[in-house]
Amino acid sequence: MVDEVISEGITPVLHFDADWTPFLPFLRDLPAKKCIFAPDQVTDLFKAKEILGDHMCLMGNVSPQVLALGTVDETVAECKRLIDVVGKGGGFILSSGCEVPFNARPENVAAMVDTAKTYFPH
Repeated sequence: MVDEVISEGITPVLHFDADWTPFLPFLRDLPAKKCIFAPDQVTDLFKAKEILGDHMCLMGNVSPQVLALGTVDETVAECKRLIDVVGKGGGFILSSGCEVPFNARPENVAAMVDTAKTYFPH
């Protein structure tokens, strides 16, 4: 299915729920630099960077716990850590892990968006 979508000029966004960390090497069988991997927060995105960082774009993984229960400072710190580590060298889209939870604090969502717009350490 991924090959067919790519052949139509579409970039597939592969959203996988649950912990796919042990199976990350299998994603290297997909065409290089043609997919976006967007796991939920259970998959270790830092490990995904090690295994897939030169192979596909990674997307995520600001935790729903931080967005719902954390402070603005905690949200900014998590976003910066993701950008610093997973974003190093490019191929990264900062977003929530899976989706923004229904009970996310609006100020934390705004902090995530603002950090994505303004923080450029590399």
